[in-house]
Amino acid sequence: MPLITLTSDWNNGDFYLAALKGRLAKVDAVTVIDISHSVSHFNIGQASFLVENSFSHFPEGSIHLIMVRCELDNENCLLAAKYQGHYFISTDNGLFGLLFRESPEMVVKVDLHQSDEQDSFPELTIFADVAIAIASGRAIYELGTRISNYRQHIALKPSWDSQEIIGNIQYIDSYQNGISNINKKLFEELRAGREFTIFVNSNHDRIEKISNYYSDNRIGDLLAIFNSLGLLEVAVYNGKAAELLNLEVNNNIRIKFYDEHNEG
Repeated sequence: MPLITLTSDWNNGDFYLAALKGRLAKVDAVTVIDISHSVSHFNIGQASFLVENSFSHFPEGSIHLIMVRCELDNENCLLAAKYQGHYFISTDNGLFGLLFRESPEMVVKVDLHQSDEQDSFPELTIFADVAIAIASGRAIYELGTRISNYRQHIALKPSWDSQEIIGNIQYIDSYQNGISNINKKLFEELRAGREFTIFVNSNHDRIEKISNYYSDNRIGDLLAIFNSLGLLEVAVYNGKAAELLNLEVNNNIRIKFYDEHNEG
């Protein structure tokens, strides 16, 4: 049986998580692994970032339950998708557009458990049943109707010209470091060996070098580093950048490049 991962905004203290794990534990040989239950309430952007940057480290065939903003109603149906050999279960809330960088192999509107009765905890019933069905070898196209017109929220992407890149903070981690949507490849191509300044949300907070390690800096220094995802991250060494700089998701990160003999 494949792995089933769980991502939610429930927090570990609620009974929801224990109940769902108990339901899945009744199935022989199912292994359940938590990705995170500390997603900010209803924040599908944060949930998609966590799953996007972790799912590929699990074996192909793993099933990923994403339980954020997932109340089922006439506007928000249950979806199952296959993408890069993995299976994803969520609702039609726009999350798949943020999560998938290319078109998935298949997206299905799940037709199981059609009922006129309201289910206030569908994760325990419908979500779990769909995960178990897939884990037992059932093809997702057997679970409902294949569709292509599901909701797709679009992630912010950086803009650039020859002189600057303007990106955004897309995630703030547990150390309160701000992770941007600017990748190393884009930075190096546009930099072309030039000097630069990174402006963090304003013209006041500036960084003029990329660190190889956090510890290249003194305690309290504002720093920039390309992290393990290849994304530009801003941090305060042994400090909390988001708190100190009032950083929030979607705040701007601007990189200005300087031509030789031009300080402008």
